[in-house]
Amino acid sequence: MDRHYGPTDWIGHHHETTTRGRVRFALLAGHIEEHFPAPPARVLDVGGGTGGFAVPLAVRGYEVTVLDSSPAMLAVATQRAETLPADARDRVKVAVGAAEEAAALFEAASFHAACCHDLLGLVEWPERVIEAIATLLAPGGVVSVAFRGKPALVTHLAASGRYPEALRVLLAGAVPAGEERAFTREEAQSMVEAHGFEVVAAYGIRAFAASREELVDEGALADLIALERTAAPEEPYRSSAGILQIICRRS
Repeated sequence: MDRHYGPTDWIGHHHETTTRGRVRFALLAGHIEEHFPAPPARVLDVGGGTGGFAVPLAVRGYEVTVLDSSPAMLAVATQRAETLPADARDRVKVAVGAAEEAAALFEAASFHAACCHDLLGLVEWPERVIEAIATLLAPGGVVSVAFRGKPALVTHLAASGRYPEALRVLLAGAVPAGEERAFTREEAQSMVEAHGFEVVAAYGIRAFAASREELVDEGALADLIALERTAAPEEPYRSSAGILQIICRRS
């Protein structure tokens, strides 16, 4: 699979509308396309919420199960799936449950791939989420893990004049109240490797789309996405990006 997605891809079935959201989706989607097994592989979207990735994956031919602790968010995912053609609609399933307890909800080694996006910084025990995913993936299975980058959080706090908080994050990882927990790439890599994963690729996302400025011109957005995609695996842009993504394979 060598196609790279642009600003309005997956046949228009993504639901991002902001510049930051569309950049995030385009890069995450492109890396998934590059590393995931081909459809109709079974995919578990852990903390998949409203189906922002599940619906486009189903359009691509994947069998997707969205796991989330919020019935309200899963209801939105179901509504989105209902807008699809019947064959794609039938490929989307939802399940209510906590990510940390996912291993008790499904058969072991029953998925070929998984998404775990923007979740590790929100749960109390991120290691348990990774452990559950390891249990549910078949040998050789692939997971895309995306999380807030700690260097970007330190920069954000410092730019806002919150110097003592920035220092505490830098020295001890102590995230201020109201802020999502963040990780360095090395911290996340150690976490997944401890549960039998090998990191096969690492990317930075939103290295340049950090501001909330909206791009109206589609050509400019396409140029920004091309820049982000080229810089995503390169240092120092990778480590300083707002979102970090690692692609991991179960050994």
